[in-house]
Amino acid sequence: MHKAAYQYIFQHDVIYNLRETISFGEDGPPVLPQTNVNAVQEAAPPSGSYAAPPAAAPPAVQVVAPLPQLNHKVLVLVDDPDYQPLSPSDAIFLNKILQAVHLNTDGVDILNLGGAKRMDFRPLLSGKQIHHFISFGVPFLSLNLEILMDRYQPKNITGINFLLAESLAVIQEDVIHKKRLWASLQKMFLSK
Repeated sequence: MHKAAYQYIFQHDVIYNLRETISFGEDGPPVLPQTNVNAVQEAAPPSGSYAAPPAAAPPAVQVVAPLPQLNHKVLVLVDDPDYQPLSPSDAIFLNKILQAVHLNTDGVDILNLGGAKRMDFRPLLSGKQIHHFISFGVPFLSLNLEILMDRYQPKNITGINFLLAESLAVIQEDVIHKKRLWASLQKMFLSK
C-alpha cells in the first residue's frame, strides 16, 4: 500500500515504532523475528554442597535528564542550542503565535531542549499535567515518546492535544508553513 493509504487508515490510531525487524513473506502473513524459547537446564550441584546462584548482569542504565517543574496546561518545546531560552526573533514570533490563539508567554511553559540530554516525558503525560503539547522542531522520539504523527496534524491522545511542527526559524521564513501552523492551531484552540 502507499504511504497515503496507511495515513488514512491509521489516522486515529497511535502507532508505535518497533525496534525489531519484521519481514514479509511473499504469500503469507508477516514473519516475526524468532526467539529461542528452549530452556537451559543447569546441572544440579553435588549433594551436601551449596552453590551460590550465578550473579545477574546489572541492567543497562540510560542517562535521562530530569523534567523541569511545569506550571501551566500548555507546553511548548523548541530546539535551539545557540540560545537559552530563545533567540530574540524566535521569541517575538512565538509570542505572535500565542497571541493569535489568545495565549501569552506567561501562560505557557516553554522548554528549549537545544543540546539537552534525552528526556523522558512519559511520566508527565501519564500524570495528565498538561492539555496541549506543541513541539517546534523537536521529534517525539527524542522525548522517549513513541508517537508517530504528521507535521501540522493535531492529534488527541488520552486527552492531550499533540502538535508537531517545523522549527520556529523554518516557519518564520515560509508562508506555507505559517498557514499550515495557523490552521492546526485553530483546530486545537479555537474550535469548539
